[in-house]
Amino acid sequence: MKNKKMSRLFSIILCLGVVASLLPSGNALAAGDESVVFNFGYVQNNAAGDTDIAADVSDIKKITEYGNNGARKWRYLESSGVRDNGESYYDNNYTCIRTNTGGWAAFELTGLSGGEYSANVTYTAVAAPIATAELYILPAEAVSGSSIANYLASGKLPFGTVKCESGGSAGFEKVQLAPSESGKYILVVSTPAQGGRVAINNITFTRTGEYVAPAVEVTLKFGYNQNISDGDTDITASKTVTDIADYGDKGARKWKYWDSKNLRSDESYYYGNYTQIRTNSGGWIAFELTGLASAEYKMTVNHTAYATSPIAHAYLYIFPVEELGAGTVEDYLASGRAVKAGSLDGSKTEERTFEGVQLAPSASNTYVLVASTSVKAGTFKLTDITFTPTGEYKETGAASQSPFGELAAYIEKKNDASYTINVLSAIKSLDYKKIGFKIMLDGEAENSPAAFVEINTLYNQVNAPDFGGEPLTAAWFFEGGSQDGYVFIGERELASADAEGKKLIFCPYALKNDDTAVWGNEFTVTVGGGN
Repeated sequence: MKNKKMSRLFSIILCLGVVASLLPSGNALAAGDESVVFNFGYVQNNAAGDTDIAADVSDIKKITEYGNNGARKWRYLESSGVRDNGESYYDNNYTCIRTNTGGWAAFELTGLSGGEYSANVTYTAVAAPIATAELYILPAEAVSGSSIANYLASGKLPFGTVKCESGGSAGFEKVQLAPSESGKYILVVSTPAQGGRVAINNITFTRTGEYVAPAVEVTLKFGYNQNISDGDTDITASKTVTDIADYGDKGARKWKYWDSKNLRSDESYYYGNYTQIRTNSGGWIAFELTGLASAEYKMTVNHTAYATSPIAHAYLYIFPVEELGAGTVEDYLASGRAVKAGSLDGSKTEERTFEGVQLAPSASNTYVLVASTSVKAGTFKLTDITFTPTGEYKETGAASQSPFGELAAYIEKKNDASYTINVLSAIKSLDYKKIGFKIMLDGEAENSPAAFVEINTLYNQVNAPDFGGEPLTAAWFFEGGSQDGYVFIGERELASADAEGKKLIFCPYALKNDDTAVWGNEFTVTVGGGN
């Protein structure tokens, strides 16, 4: 690849920071032995003193009160698509629920309190069983002013799923019960995909720790217009960013200024649709964030182009505030513990997506977001950042465990018929059987041979070409360090009709001599739209 093309390539580069974590899981309150058993069979409840209702009640909808002496800690609340007429009933050793497609039954429970629990469910196979049933539990207050149907439709996840075609038991860990002011919870048994019977014998909840709020999608809006429309009226537009030392009214703005280094405060301000940040060499700005919880996230960054002296690479870090201890953000960045969650190019208006961003537990549920311009000066504009939970937090270890540096790509429309995609990264050594990239269209088969390209160009520290006065070395991809290694480049052609408007997924990989694959982190971008 010619130097001229390389120069152009890096003038519109897309960089991906390695996503990992050095932080301890620290999730811990000593487990207790508090257990609450909900028996759904007449025999068990009658033996415990519940004599106010007979076995084989033909309609569970009639069980609207708790049992005598508190023996039966549940009662029927409401349902949808549940078949009565003797088909949903209270039997000797279980309660049978028969539903139509998309049916559910809700029971109110007493005796539980907020906390983290393990749940064990026993169930019996009966005639015309449903294949699977989903189980939900929520504080009664969660549907105050709304409905259970709306709760289920909102995309909430079940705490467990049971396979009803054969009897047995199933255990579920880390079931989170948010505090309930009334001390009442709602258990929902749902059969979303088909109709059939579910027969529950009992459910035991054993407390294992304190309640941990689940991660939810959080959007940090860095424009005045967006925040004021959400109710943040305590601050004016065009405010110097260093003066924004409090969260917005009503929690509308979930960030505030924390600290900075080499920030040009006279040119860094909170504006209509973005926050502009300008630094001198080696500058950074830190924001304190609220509303996030420990989890694995997809981080989507929208930023606005700055025409005059934009920064080519602004690196984003995020970590629990407790990581600072008695030190400063500068101490933390200098310690080598900071791991990049993503990056942006200040000359572009674009949306960047970074997968697998790990947020370690924070005792205060408070995080610090740092945007650093490393060794160069320049300007960038943050529009918004959305954190979408994609799984549980994974303690993945040091970033140095990955053999790959940052990922960069350039998408060029050659003509109306096709695109050329060039992808670049760096690797610490060549001690691999094969090195290459996955360059895959969203929806393309994971094992598609066309999606895997081997390197077509390789540079070391000696033969690295020059672009913009800076050599294209592994050190560049490992963010300015003295890291030895090799830069490798892959290329794929895509027909415009196949690629236009679709997401493109990049990921470097290396194959060891024993055919074990080592993967880098993924980066996605939409083809077209000025890439």
